[in-house]
Amino acid sequence: MKYVLFLIAILFSNQAVALDCSKQPTCEELNYSKEDNPKCDKNGYILCPYDQSYKKCVQYNCETLGFTQSDKSSWCGKISKCPTDNTFTLCKALCEVGDVYYDNGTCGYVDDYDNTKTPVGVVFYTTDEGRHGTVINLKDLSIDSETYVFNPDSPYDSDLKMIPYGLHNTDVPEIENHPYWDKDKLKQELENRSSDMYEGKRLTAVLAQTEPKDGSCLNGNYQTNTPDYAKYCQATAAKAALAFYPPLTSPGNPLTGQGKWYLPAIGNWSDFCEPRHTVNATLKKLAEKGAQAAQLTWANSWSVSTTEQLSTAEWTMAMDNCNFGLHYKNSPKYVRVFLDF
Repeated sequence: MKYVLFLIAILFSNQAVALDCSKQPTCEELNYSKEDNPKCDKNGYILCPYDQSYKKCVQYNCETLGFTQSDKSSWCGKISKCPTDNTFTLCKALCEVGDVYYDNGTCGYVDDYDNTKTPVGVVFYTTDEGRHGTVINLKDLSIDSETYVFNPDSPYDSDLKMIPYGLHNTDVPEIENHPYWDKDKLKQELENRSSDMYEGKRLTAVLAQTEPKDGSCLNGNYQTNTPDYAKYCQATAAKAALAFYPPLTSPGNPLTGQGKWYLPAIGNWSDFCEPRHTVNATLKKLAEKGAQAAQLTWANSWSVSTTEQLSTAEWTMAMDNCNFGLHYKNSPKYVRVFLDF
């Protein structure tokens, strides 16, 4: 403790002092005094490590630093205590990678989570010093295995844990094709952050508004309003993403309700790769605490993206090793959705 106080003393010295390592400096040489400073708060002093009858004002006042004594537990997920007086606290509202993201737009450490709060996702990307970023939802979406209908009121509980991309044999003019059998070429384009590979939010809206042209959906063999039509012809995954709202929340929530979530493009998935282990650690702890959450593992490996290869296939990403893959649009795959804040 004395060594810490000594370092602090040097930092707050008003005058440079040449110290001889062979001789211990005096408290006066370090600008300490036995006199009170009338402008100093009672909690604003540090003591000299060599003689604690000497003190120095460092103006470390809880209130001037923004700490208050109000109770923040009902709305703040990240509470910091003032070092000199723990009755003063500060809400640390900025988000960090691995934080739990709540339905009221606040972030919190997973260790502080309890069932009085409503988690909706985990932060995996931040910008502007944590004021903005991107969230992944807590669990794979699911649909009814017979009707291929997604129920937004129960997004995680249907019997089929994978959702088809849809729009098979339908080339969407507004979406650029990336027909790379050479995955290194795809990686190079991702590194350049080019084209629409990072525009999952926009592309989800485009897909959801797209209907197959006559005869394009597997040669027109499927009738509208049938399970096969939903499986092969409609933009099933994109429409599920836009209809999604997290359990125990409102579909009209202006921050996390319907229309706020989207299917990631392959570049958005690429941003997720590096922090995925941190995200999984948070998802694991949330599940242990009773939240509806599940890790992304090899078992639910290939996840859908909005990046198309051709009219028949889109790019997917494996969650265990972040490898890229191509899958036919009519083949059901795992679906997680993202949210920007």
